[in-house]
Amino acid sequence: MMTRHTYVLKGLDCEHCAEKLEHQLNAMEGVTDAAIEYPSCVCTFTAEDEKLDEIFALIKAEEKVDIVPVAEFEDKEEETAEYTYTFKGIDCANCAAKLERKLKEIE
Repeated sequence: MMTRHTYVLKGLDCEHCAEKLEHQLNAMEGVTDAAIEYPSCVCTFTAEDEKLDEIFALIKAEEKVDIVPVAEFEDKEEETAEYTYTFKGIDCANCAAKLERKLKEIE
C-alpha cells in the first residue's frame, strides 16, 4: 500500500546534499513525489510501506542525519538561535570546506 510520509531530516545542512538525496529518493522503485524542503529539511514522499527500511538506509547514509517524524519534532521544545555570518576573503573552495568542517566540530 502506498502511504504519504513526512519527516524532518535533522542534521542535513547542505542544500546540494538535500537535492541529491531528493533525486535518489525519486529514482527508487516504489517511491513517488519525494521532496526535501531546504533549509527546513522537511522530507515528504509517497512509498510502499515495505520500502521504508530501504528509504531510511539511504537517508542515513548521509553523515549525521537523524530521521524524526514531524509530529515528534514539533513536540520538542528546543530553544535554538540561528545566525548567519559572511566571511570575506575566502575565495578557495577547499579553504571554505575546511572552515565549514571546523565550525561543525564546535557543537
